Amino acid sequence: MARRKVFDCRNFPGPCSLVVAGTEEEAWAAQIAHTVAAHAQEDGPELRALLEQHVHDEDEWLAAQIAAVGEETR
Repeated sequence: MARRKVFDCRNFPGPCSLVVAGTEEEAWAAQIAHTVAAHAQEDGPELRALLEQHVHDEDEWLAAQIAAVGEETR
């Protein structure tokens, strides 16, 4: 089974809290569409290079979220 990918808009400047997850193809398509529509960005090599820095495997992303919640409760 293909690993699921996650984009988390909270990692970008601004008030957006959207999290996109799915197969690699689904997550990329949804994140690009969201970034273009909601954040007025132009799809192209620069946007894709930026997004490449912020795509995560879902299991690693979930582990980081759980760790962050644990830090907040200490």
